[in-house]
Amino acid sequence: MIYKHTFVLSALFIFALVVTPSHASAATKRPSCELTVTTSVGKETIRNKAEVLVREGEDITIAWESDNAKKGTDKGGDSIPLSGSVTESPSRDTKYSYSFTGTGSSRKAKCEVRVQVAEGTISTSSLTTTNSKPTLSGDASGTKTVQVVIRKEGSTKPVFTSKHVKVKRGEWEVKTTKTLPDGTYTVELLAEKKWELNTLDKATLAVGESSTPSSASTTGASTLTVSTVPLLFGGTATRGTSVPVAYLQIKNTGKVATSLTGVTLKQNGSAPLSAITSLEVRDDKGISRGITAAKPAANGTLFASADAVIEPGQVRLFTVRTTVSPAAFAGTQLMLDVQSISTNSKATGQFPLRGTTYTIR
Repeated sequence: MIYKHTFVLSALFIFALVVTPSHASAATKRPSCELTVTTSVGKETIRNKAEVLVREGEDITIAWESDNAKKGTDKGGDSIPLSGSVTESPSRDTKYSYSFTGTGSSRKAKCEVRVQVAEGTISTSSLTTTNSKPTLSGDASGTKTVQVVIRKEGSTKPVFTSKHVKVKRGEWEVKTTKTLPDGTYTVELLAEKKWELNTLDKATLAVGESSTPSSASTTGASTLTVSTVPLLFGGTATRGTSVPVAYLQIKNTGKVATSLTGVTLKQNGSAPLSAITSLEVRDDKGISRGITAAKPAANGTLFASADAVIEPGQVRLFTVRTTVSPAAFAGTQLMLDVQSISTNSKATGQFPLRGTTYTIR
């Protein structure tokens, strides 16, 4: 009799194990939410929320992904797939949010990124000096403070990191407190530290008589040879976004370093100049060398400012981008030709360098 009871209890126990769901399988898993934000500065992964900086006129790509969800919506309540991406060129501070719902209505996940639009440059005039404790300066907007990080060229270890200094009336100044031996350094300008991907500008600092490009770079001392790189095929340009209009290959054929300070372009398409809101020059590392609001000259040309040093014998590539006005007329065309470049030396090339054609939509 005892054996019989034992057998019955064992059978009931095995039955319970088979038919009773575990706690993990009975409960619906909470959906996840992950964002990957990419700018020309780098990439950042966000699992909850964060603030990211984007430079004025620059594109930002936001990719999202969710597991254990059955539906997703964006900040406007529109349905989105459980994974996807979008590329934007925000002209003002913007928040992007994404929500995902699991099989149970109470199971939800949300992640968001606030994009702060800012701009900042390092003045070329402060990047060549014989002072071993140089003073760097420049301009900035969209950020209350900036920070300067100096590294020996080719090194990742900082030799000087400033405190965050206030931007006053659009300008900033940092006095280096550490003595820098003669040589070449990389300078990085950062916005407020609360933002991810907060690099505003990068430039080369030359300290000492032998390292100062301007010590030998008088007008005519070097020659920059300019040509186009045939990588653009035109197409359509969506209003409110930026598109590349010229790829320039610039070679310093002289014996001293020289500076690129800007590019002059002319619009030969059917769209009025008001269709262009800003111009940007980026180098071959994707670093912005200058962003300029579109201000047509009397002769109908547009100037895109730049701040780059080209060493003797060096070949560098630069991309000129233009931002299309949200109010531009659809169906009209952009056809920007490079008329000339601005430099402290000589420039040669088959000017005008023909650009590519975009139809605005």
